Amino acid sequence: MTLRQREIRHSGKGPNPLTMVRIWQSMRCLRNFTLQDIMATSESARSYTVNILMMLKRAGYLRKVEKVYSLIIDSGPRPPKIGPANAYVYDRNEGKIYWKRE
Repeated sequence: MTLRQREIRHSGKGPNPLTMVRIWQSMRCLRNFTLQDIMATSESARSYTVNILMMLKRAGYLRKVEKVYSLIIDSGPRPPKIGPANAYVYDRNEGKIYWKRE
């Protein structure tokens, strides 16, 4: 089954989990990017992408200078998990929480 076929089968609430995989892969390949770069390469919605970039910046994965983001922490191929209601950022490669709401 292809990636696109799996996305079509997704019927849960919220964004497809594979969207986060594409965003993470795009960030790892580009290293320095804008919001528009990530949206174009990962085919993700603006609101979802803005939220992901904000959470990863908060957790220390990204640095932003003007409109350009830089990937600072590339812990591996598995994308970080953003917790429900943006409560935490968990790194699946290292098995640790990088940021948690207090």
